[in-house]
Amino acid sequence: MKGIKTCFVRYRLWILALVAVLLVLFPLVIRNKLVLTIGCYILLYSIVSMSNMIIIGYGGMLNLGQAAFYGIGAYTTALLSLHFQLPFFMCFFLSGLVAALLGFLISVPCLRVRADFLGLITLAFLQLFISITQNWVSLTRGPMGLTNIPRASLFGFQFNTQTRFFYLALVIAVLSY
Repeated sequence: MKGIKTCFVRYRLWILALVAVLLVLFPLVIRNKLVLTIGCYILLYSIVSMSNMIIIGYGGMLNLGQAAFYGIGAYTTALLSLHFQLPFFMCFFLSGLVAALLGFLISVPCLRVRADFLGLITLAFLQLFISITQNWVSLTRGPMGLTNIPRASLFGFQFNTQTRFFYLALVIAVLSY
């Protein structure tokens, strides 16, 4: 096992360069829309898993409500772009601020608890979020979900194909890392 670790450390930059080249070439080689969609989901969920790694792995705290903050960001972006016609990246940053603000508000009661109670509070927050999104039909359309959300664009460049969206998700995942 020590030999594999030493080999990885020695060739770390070459391995990272190879992975980077494969990720950049992936949408150019793969033309199947389903496979590209799955690749986009993998990149988006890798961002969520990195946040879980920070909270649970490095922080040692059990957070069972991480999906609620992911959903808050998604709904905030969608609602701002639908109702206020704001540009995607402005909605993107505002949704991060809204999720951070709600995270701060949830953290206040969590500072007073110990051990597994943090997990219970965050799980209760997740259930509250699910209940709100499913039942506030006038805002979220409930189980039907939001439709006709504008595509992401940056300075007039539309991310309207799977290949372009893959590259957007890749850049955001790399920046998150």
